[in-house]
Amino acid sequence: MNRRHLLIALLAAALPLAAESVTAGKYSGKWEGASGASGDFHITLTSAGDTWSADVNFGLGGQDVKCKVKSVSVDGSKIRVVYSFDLQGTELESTIEGERSDKGLGGKYTTRTTGDGSAVDEGTWQTTAAE
Repeated sequence: MNRRHLLIALLAAALPLAAESVTAGKYSGKWEGASGASGDFHITLTSAGDTWSADVNFGLGGQDVKCKVKSVSVDGSKIRVVYSFDLQGTELESTIEGERSDKGLGGKYTTRTTGDGSAVDEGTWQTTAAE
């Protein structure tokens, strides 16, 4: 096999491993923090061309926490969303970073106070697309 055929064979073998792009839709799942807290996690993504928007909410201690999305960026299979929320009178900001996998999205998050940027929690999140 010459080099050209070898290169083509290697590229063809790698294609099925390429991650799928993030798609608009509703995703639901769970989050779990290093603090031991966990709950439901919901994100709805919409796109208009290259512009993305999101609605985010999550469960904490039996309460549904609504979030104000500050920014959304999607680059192929990768997603990053920054959102703020109020927790018992304290304004917090979370950043989720993740990737498309199989039928969902998942990754890691960090949460900080908006006042001084102090770390509050970090952990993981995993969702599946609504059918």
